[in-house]
Amino acid sequence: MRKHWTIFAALTVCVSLASAQISVQVEPQAQKPDSQKLAAPRCEMVGQIEVKTFPAATVAAVMEKAADYVPEGGYAEGEAGMNLAFEKMVTGGFAKLMAWMAAGGQPMGPPLAVFYEDPEKTPAKDLTCKLAFPTAAGATAAAPVVIEKMPEYTAAQCTYKGPYEGSGEIWKTCGKWVTDNGYVTAGAPMEVYLKSQGDKVPPSEYLTEIRMPVKKAEAKPEEGGK
Repeated sequence: MRKHWTIFAALTVCVSLASAQISVQVEPQAQKPDSQKLAAPRCEMVGQIEVKTFPAATVAAVMEKAADYVPEGGYAEGEAGMNLAFEKMVTGGFAKLMAWMAAGGQPMGPPLAVFYEDPEKTPAKDLTCKLAFPTAAGATAAAPVVIEKMPEYTAAQCTYKGPYEGSGEIWKTCGKWVTDNGYVTAGAPMEVYLKSQGDKVPPSEYLTEIRMPVKKAEAKPEEGGK
């Protein structure tokens, strides 16, 4: 599942990797050999992975369902269908949050995205995600945006710098750290976009926080039932 988190992140901030690519048609003999192809983008971890307890917070949120955006003929199988489903949900979701802001809604912090299903096990049409901005207690919103309370939670937190499509190894490292340090996941993972496209910085300067809700793993009974 970890290999897909980077796709979630890219789509969450309305960055479509497909649209960011430059399509150039060349004759077969003009193609560069593999040794000359550009290396995949990479990210670097900033600081250490640690477990933190995050306080309850009020957010303006919108829940998106891929089923609301099924294209004619349905979603394609595999990664292509998954990519399209998240692109549709994120584009639609952030448009709703932008409308909330235009109507006077006041964000009080960077945006975040919560991912609920495992895309390797879930059909594209059944995927969902929540997009949100922190806001003040007492804020108001009109449907489909809702004001809700995120309860306090404990999570393994790590921060990475660089383009979203290069974050796969960071997610893997964070997931392995959780297991190696005696924790198990205890909720849907999320990303918080500390510095992104909206800050007018290049992708190499994006700063993103991963939060994996966790709890201590239960101690295994000793051999022999002791």
